[in-house]
Amino acid sequence: MIPKILTLSKTTALRYILTENILFQFVHQQFSMYEMTKKSIIRVTRNADVNPDDEQYDIEDDYRHHVKKVLKTRARLQPVRLEFYNDISSEMLNFLCRNLKLKKQRVFRSKSPLSMKYVFSLGDKISKSTRKILSYEPFSPVTPSFINPNENMLKQVIKNDILLFYPYHKMDSFISLIRDAALDPNVISIKITIYRLANNSKLVDYLKLAKEKKKEVVALIELRARFE
Repeated sequence: MIPKILTLSKTTALRYILTENILFQFVHQQFSMYEMTKKSIIRVTRNADVNPDDEQYDIEDDYRHHVKKVLKTRARLQPVRLEFYNDISSEMLNFLCRNLKLKKQRVFRSKSPLSMKYVFSLGDKISKSTRKILSYEPFSPVTPSFINPNENMLKQVIKNDILLFYPYHKMDSFISLIRDAALDPNVISIKITIYRLANNSKLVDYLKLAKEKKKEVVALIELRARFE
């Protein structure tokens, strides 16, 4: 896969160029069989096909199969927005609007690159000294003072309600609670709602441990978030 940016130098000041800008400058060589009169960098946004009546699917239906079908058809869904970077000729704009069936009200000019996701990768390409100057001081979550990390978390929760704030508090206390519940013979079931998981999740490991200990484990997981 072609990288989004190419690094030109790694001195004190990071110098890089977007791959799309290179393609823009030399696109006439790629299409040398044609006479090129106009060129521009554009992006088309299509309908996400989000159905407000998602609940209409029966519980027996394979919703994963439905999502896969939607993803395959997404490239052919109705365009809803056209963006272009810096400049575009009126002839090309009219041509795109006509063929995409878009009104001019849905056309937007951007003075910045159309996709800024590459910015997240820049931090790894600069020196540590420069990164320290440009970045905020790293934040580390803490264990709240009202929790004893050396005491069984399940017993602490039974004594008093505990309210944790993320990302300010460490996840360790909650993970310890699930582990202690998995190992406690008096616990007969664990029911949890999960929104996001790490690739190697300790939470999943302890839920599996609870299941191995013959406990009832119920996890409610969102199959598809809106626009995802």
